Amino acid sequence: MWFIPIIFQAILVMPLLYKIFTWKPKLTVFLCFVIEIIVYLAAFLYVGEITSLDDWMVEFYFRYSIFLYLSAIGIGLWLSKEHNIFNKKNIFIWILFPISLLYLIQYQFFDYRIAIDGAHLIRGDYNYLVFPYSAFLILLIFKIIPKSPENKLAKAISWISKSTFHIFLVQNLYFAISETMYNIWVEAPLIINIFGLTSNDIAINILLLVMNWMITIPIGVLWWYLETKLRYYRGKSD
Repeated sequence: MWFIPIIFQAILVMPLLYKIFTWKPKLTVFLCFVIEIIVYLAAFLYVGEITSLDDWMVEFYFRYSIFLYLSAIGIGLWLSKEHNIFNKKNIFIWILFPISLLYLIQYQFFDYRIAIDGAHLIRGDYNYLVFPYSAFLILLIFKIIPKSPENKLAKAISWISKSTFHIFLVQNLYFAISETMYNIWVEAPLIINIFGLTSNDIAINILLLVMNWMITIPIGVLWWYLETKLRYYRGKSD
């Protein structure tokens, strides 16, 4: 629900951010983190503890703001200029990565939340304590995967990487349909899936996760491939 508004806001914000980044890159990344933290503090002070549906709806106004995702944009701008994981310019990613990893483990497996009197200082699972983990993985992938893929596995990974946006949109539709069909808003299974299957068995849930990938990833890649071909032929006809 929040993705489309964020995209439209990014169209307005990104050119300005990039302009400032080309002038003062370090300052831009720093300010992205600072602004995001300030917006989270504003949500903490304004919304407070979520005790009703009205509180939840008010919080969504903050979730729809691109300012809650500025640190990811700042890191992305930085990595667009230097994506060598061992470059000293990326030392801050090495510093933030273990903090981010520890936070994610505590958040995901031990229900840890940074809160005061029940009011969360950080809302949701897309925030400045999570993005450095993703950034580190991206740097690692850039280092491992060859620039010119030769074998079939590398080519498959290359295709998937080029079609990630399309895969994401397919997954949005897939999970929206799944949630609507099985009224998952009331009681969600561990692994949401199109067949509404539920289980407490870890092996079955892993299979359900793989099944989701096997459905959504090929459709996303096919969509990207057909769109790319269509753009190519339209360009030739022009």
